[in-house]
Amino acid sequence: MNSRVEILAPAGSIESMMAAVHAGADAIYMGGSRFGARAYADNPEEDRFLEAIDYAHLHGCRLYMTVNTLVKEEELDQLYDFLKPYYERGLDAVIVQDLGVWKFIREHFPDLPIHASTQMTVTGWRSAKILKEMGATRVVTARELSLQEIAQIRDHVDVEIESFVHGALCYCYSGQCLLSSLIGGRSGNRGRCAQPCRLPYDVLTAGGKPVQSAAKQTYAKLTETAHEARRPIPGKQSLGKKNHGKQNYGKQDSGRPDFNKQKAGKHGNASQHGAQQNTSFQDDRYVLSLKDLCTLDILPDIIESGVYSLKIEGRMKSPRYTAGVVSIYRKYVDYYLEHGRDGYKADPADRKMLLDLFDRGGFTDGYYQHHNGREMVALKEKPAFREGNQALFDRLDRDYVEKKKQEPLSGHVVVKEGEPLKLSLWYSDPERLLEEAAGQNPCVEVTGTEVQTAQNQPMGEDKLLKQLNKTGNTPFYFENLTAEIEGNCFVPVQALNELRREALEQMEEKLLQPFHRTAGMARSVDEGENERSEQQSENGSMEAGSCHAKSENLPGSRNMDNAERRKTTEEPRGLHISLEEPNLLPVATAHPDVTRIYLDSCGFGPETWKNAVQECHDNGKTCSLMLPHIFRMEAETYFRKHMDALKEAGFDELVVKSLDEIPFLQENGLGNIPMVSDANLYVMNHLSREQMESLGIFRMTLPLELNSRELETLGCEEMELYVYGYLPAMVSAQCIVRTARGCTKKPEVLKMKDRTGKDLPVKNHCRFCYNTIYNPSPLSLLGQEKLIGRLAPGALRLAFTLETPEQTKEILDAFADHFLHGEDTKDPLKDFTRGHFKRGVE
Repeated sequence: MNSRVEILAPAGSIESMMAAVHAGADAIYMGGSRFGARAYADNPEEDRFLEAIDYAHLHGCRLYMTVNTLVKEEELDQLYDFLKPYYERGLDAVIVQDLGVWKFIREHFPDLPIHASTQMTVTGWRSAKILKEMGATRVVTARELSLQEIAQIRDHVDVEIESFVHGALCYCYSGQCLLSSLIGGRSGNRGRCAQPCRLPYDVLTAGGKPVQSAAKQTYAKLTETAHEARRPIPGKQSLGKKNHGKQNYGKQDSGRPDFNKQKAGKHGNASQHGAQQNTSFQDDRYVLSLKDLCTLDILPDIIESGVYSLKIEGRMKSPRYTAGVVSIYRKYVDYYLEHGRDGYKADPADRKMLLDLFDRGGFTDGYYQHHNGREMVALKEKPAFREGNQALFDRLDRDYVEKKKQEPLSGHVVVKEGEPLKLSLWYSDPERLLEEAAGQNPCVEVTGTEVQTAQNQPMGEDKLLKQLNKTGNTPFYFENLTAEIEGNCFVPVQALNELRREALEQMEEKLLQPFHRTAGMARSVDEGENERSEQQSENGSMEAGSCHAKSENLPGSRNMDNAERRKTTEEPRGLHISLEEPNLLPVATAHPDVTRIYLDSCGFGPETWKNAVQECHDNGKTCSLMLPHIFRMEAETYFRKHMDALKEAGFDELVVKSLDEIPFLQENGLGNIPMVSDANLYVMNHLSREQMESLGIFRMTLPLELNSRELETLGCEEMELYVYGYLPAMVSAQCIVRTARGCTKKPEVLKMKDRTGKDLPVKNHCRFCYNTIYNPSPLSLLGQEKLIGRLAPGALRLAFTLETPEQTKEILDAFADHFLHGEDTKDPLKDFTRGHFKRGVE
């Protein structure tokens, strides 16, 4: 096995797993029957998965299990029994998203390697370092990272790096997408994404007008000019009357503008071409559908940036697809490892083969060298039918999918008259084995029945070897088999078969035994519940029905640890609100029922921080700064530049939305300011809550995908609950503005109209270069006061993103009346959603 680079293949079925092994994969990742992020793949049941582990190990491959969904509190007690058989069989690693699952595995299966899933949104070396310190042996980077950012992880953290090199690209940062969940209840965080990013959307201005790119506008003008030229002169007979009502669409072109051709042609030709192009542009509605990733051209750059595991996406694809893609990447990785960059060049024929396997509108080399761009977006619908390359498909089926893979053995059989049969086996090529198996010096020796004296013709060497070479459906074949015969020997065929079977079974057992483990006793979730209850009794619990936290937040309390802060004077009952736009601050500070205001750093610049904090304090409010949803090099550069302003502003808390932000704040002398985690740092169970507390988080925000029953099971004490706001459905490195009409470097709000007529608001946060796509309707839990009172969250959060000052005041009044004053006043919202508070997700 290659120790420098790993080709990691997807498998959504046993057949795909075997095809990947046959095609040259070093490792395979596959989901079990539960807890995997591809719930709709043909995931094997327990017995077949155990066979898959053995199959991979016998053929020199590793197998990783995806346990990369968010796990609800009531599901935790199922984890041990689910993982135990795979752990004992020798599962090589688990891929994990949920911090509670992470903590559970570390406690119950401490020597089982954990790979941090791309669903954890690892966007920098600091989050990689956190996960390494928590026990990660590998981190799977966010697909959006550049080569430079990956190299920073390599330089700062001693951990294996895994990055995607081929396959489908999500529009949203993995782990941050709620679009499928909010639209139809199928959560990507639970392995059930319905892929709404592959649907068409019309991009509109905030006022509802179609957004046109420069190219679209040019074609529109050309069409208008040509139309004017053909318009009949009043009183004259129209030319071309005989062809009235007929259309000549001409030949289909590439969809790219040919301005030279237009200028050379007559008005009629220009119009025809322009009309055709406008039709083409009208089809450019798949603005969220990214092309598939293909990195053959830059594979050396990726490897040299520090990536150890080259990950291929495609657990929902066929075995044929898996085999074809793996075989191509095997070819190029081997060439690079042998020759380096000298002569390295991707063959166009290989790229064509990959497109023949799957084509969504061409390939992109992804984010490794570009932050985003229109050229990465498919824009058009994937063709419903395209003629297949049957010769290629037949070859892949023959060479990989239907192939029987066997490992080479050498053997020597001793047949001596009057003595027991003896067969010795050893592995012909130990370098093909995984190190655990190779270290066992894989050789076996077995004895059989006593050799009889031949009554007639004795057994010859050719007949003896021919019979022993019949290894059938075993994992082995004899590359070299010799015989030593003494005397007038006769051996029944059945005795030879039994000798061979026993020897091969012992060899198989010897190769697999080093991977086997014994699990310890399960520690029940109830034990953890009892400890947690005791801890809550010591710290004090929330009064039933209260909607305020016991904690925090006087400026003079910054040097306290979190436990001490929670014992301080109780904060007055009131609402916590977050603001994205500065024009809403006066409304917030003037409202008597608002006690805490979060200022979003995407909208509030450093020049506003100190005055805003002072305004909040003058009006009896505490003031916190919300860091960006994504913390990458742009954000780090920005906050380093404005670090003095941040320290001098006097914020009472800092709200983090990324694991990278936690150590960044601590290393810059801001660790004494209480940190609050937002809802996208998921706390779905009590173990993830404990893990967040160990990272220094003072207060957490409840996740958005639990219903009220699940929230009650989790426990909401001292945690914030979203009760209003346009929820972020997607957070993307792509930019709708840039895709639709080119980069303007100006923050603005657009809308995307879906097939049902719903408008999804989109904000481009130019300061940190990412987009947020919001749910069409705001969440509102007005009318749920009794149920929320029973949950007793530490605080209620209202998020204001798109509202006017007038709307903000009206909404604040209504929520204060309902939740704080017990008044059943008029609901100001005509269009709203309960989110997952009622229905939840599967």
